This record gives sequence, C-alpha cells and structure tokens, in this order.
Amino acid sequence: MKKVIFEQIVESVKSILSSKNFKSNFVGNLIKSKPYLFLLLTITTGGISIGNIMISGQILPAHARVSRVVEVVIQNIPQNFQLYPGQALRLICRGVGYGSPGDHTAYFYRRLSQNSWQDLGYRRIPFGRQITTGPFSAGTYYYKIVSQAEVTKKGYFTVR
Repeated sequence: MKKVIFEQIVESVKSILSSKNFKSNFVGNLIKSKPYLFLLLTITTGGISIGNIMISGQILPAHARVSRVVEVVIQNIPQNFQLYPGQALRLICRGVGYGSPGDHTAYFYRRLSQNSWQDLGYRRIPFGRQITTGPFSAGTYYYKIVSQAEVTKKGYFTVR
C-alpha cells in the first residue's frame, strides 16, 4: 500500500516537472496547494504531538511551536529581540570581553506606562554558568547587563 502511494507521488512529480508551464505556473500553484503547505509545516516544525506522544514528520500544535526557554550568550545578546508569553530567558556567561573570565549581573525592568518602569530585580551570572529568569508575560522589558561595575550590554525585548 505504501509503495503504491509513493509511486503515485513520484509519477505526479515527474508529470509536473515535465509540463511546459512548469516555470510559469508551478510556483504559484504549489504555494496555493494544501499538500505543499502541509509539507512545509511538517518540515519546519518536525512533528505533531498527540497527548504526550511525539509523532515525527507531522505538524506541531500551535502552542508547541516555540520553546519554553530562549538561550542567549551574554556576549552575543541582541539589543532588541522578541519573546512569546510564557517563555523564559536563559543567560549564559562565557567571559567579560574577549573571553576573559568575570561575573555579570543582569538587571531587568518592565514598562508600566510611557514614563514608568517596574524594577524586576537583578540576577548574578557567575563566569562559565547560566541562569534562567522568567517566564515573562506580555509587555516591554529593558535589560542591562553589568560586568565589573560597567554596563556591558543593554537593550529592550518585547513579549507578544
């Protein structure tokens, strides 16, 4: 049964590739087709979850498309980035600058209104270690990462 289905798919692909209108109509029709979208989602998401069983090669449910923790190396942290509600942020310390050892401190603030911010506290990140903070709810956040009393990195991230 599987072999017959596979052969039908191969024949369909061969006929599409050999048609005269392949270049002009193929991309437009392919993008509109449901099998293409299914295949694209299957490839990009890696599997579907039924209960607590993961079936490889199918579509993941919408709530499972993002990981619960986003890992960021402090030295490479972007100035602005986005998280999804419920995601936590894992900060990894690999050095002060140029890889030299040193601890960091991460300060977090949440925007309450146009001119007011809520201090969410700070977390120390020892050299060679990592910390996880969050999960974050929807809003705009400001972070400041300090190394040996100087601001190393700062920026904003949004949770939507």
